[in-house]
Amino acid sequence: MAQIESSFIDDSADDKLVRTFVTTAVRVLSAIVNGDAPNIVLDDNSFWYQGARQWFRDNWTGFKEAADRVVGSLRDMAGSVWEKLHNAGLTLGHLKMKWQLFWEDLLSGRFNLILRRMNSILKSLASVIEMSECLAEYKEHVEMTIKGLDNMNFGDCTGLIDLESAN
Repeated sequence: MAQIESSFIDDSADDKLVRTFVTTAVRVLSAIVNGDAPNIVLDDNSFWYQGARQWFRDNWTGFKEAADRVVGSLRDMAGSVWEKLHNAGLTLGHLKMKWQLFWEDLLSGRFNLILRRMNSILKSLASVIEMSECLAEYKEHVEMTIKGLDNMNFGDCTGLIDLESAN
């Protein structure tokens, strides 16, 4: 994936930023669960329970389908949905602020911050889009199952931002 510049935060419409957040959350979790990001290396011993990573992998398809449905529901939204997004702090300056903080977390590579920020935004999104709760729950269980999360730092993770799937 091409390197993304932070200017995309200012240049993108709110709906694209929310969709990009969801698609990026999927890529972050896929890096942990499926090991498909070359700079993020976790092995089965990185999880508190033997077999935990495989349990997450066995349930990946359901998580990914829910994420795809959330992204789909964020296209061509009715005015009432926009109002709910606004009330949840997922539009305008609030959204751009949250994205800037998420950008900084990704840039730092500190996974405890990345996952905590994802939790905050996914919880807000869950108040608007029904299937988002599934995403938040899956992420929380992955997060709780990783050993030494506070000390994990993989360097610049902005390459995990997924604009392509968000379009």
